[in-house]
Amino acid sequence: MTTLTLPLTFDLQHVHLTDEQFYQLCVNNPELVLERDAKGALILMSPVGGESGHAELELGTDLTIWNC
Repeated sequence: MTTLTLPLTFDLQHVHLTDEQFYQLCVNNPELVLERDAKGALILMSPVGGESGHAELELGTDLTIWNC
């Protein structure tokens, strides 16, 4: 098992992935929340938790109930 020291920092301005490379990165790392912006830059999203995670869940539930 690999241990990481946090915070982990990357120079994301110089990371350029093809669509296939980005897809493989996502498939091989399902625990990470990865996105790309309109210019193709890689964005690592931090996980939601605590109060903000609860608020997001409540909003999603309200939207689902409203849509039914």
